Amino acid sequence: MTGSWCCRTGAWWSRAPTTNSWRKEEPFMNSSRDTNPLEVPGRGLIDEALPFLQRLPIFSDTPYDLLKLYAYLAEKEQYRKGDVILRQGEPCDRLFLIMSGRVAIWQEHRHRRFLLQELDHESVNYFGELSLIAEFDCFYGASALCAVDLLSFSRESFHKVMERFPGRYRQAVDRIVRLRIHRFVEQTNYLFDHLREDAWREFVLDDPAGSNRSQD
Repeated sequence: MTGSWCCRTGAWWSRAPTTNSWRKEEPFMNSSRDTNPLEVPGRGLIDEALPFLQRLPIFSDTPYDLLKLYAYLAEKEQYRKGDVILRQGEPCDRLFLIMSGRVAIWQEHRHRRFLLQELDHESVNYFGELSLIAEFDCFYGASALCAVDLLSFSRESFHKVMERFPGRYRQAVDRIVRLRIHRFVEQTNYLFDHLREDAWREFVLDDPAGSNRSQD
């Protein structure tokens, strides 16, 4: 597997000692990754992230000033083809938004890896949304199918924003849950479309009333 590389900007509530400074990248998801400064943190990423965020359902009806704050706190990540972005069974702590490229969502079962969904920047372009509101070990994995540019937003940053705008929390959680339901439906439909017929049983509910009528 090739190594991936990542550019992540600082934030208002940075864990690094200096605000808006590059911080040394810690190991992530057991994948090798080199950190390279792709652009000057701050304004450059805001100008790139802001129009992208405005197109996302999760940020619809979000006031412009608040959206700018989200853009400021976002971090840009880049991966090469074959890189593991998320590994099943390990903690997920941020939402990922696909700016370009394609990502495979997969699940391991009995030592085999099964494809659940392919995501790209033109259709369903997000994953990890539940990590904004809960801590959990990831129940799926994600890998880059080609060179991928991602915009990520951490749970820590999300909570900091919600502390400043508590009235927005319920609306944000509602949208996150609805987005997850939508993705679950998409993944289920994908499985039904690709499973062999002998791999699942069609459910037919007997109608007692209908049976009685047929006997009359």
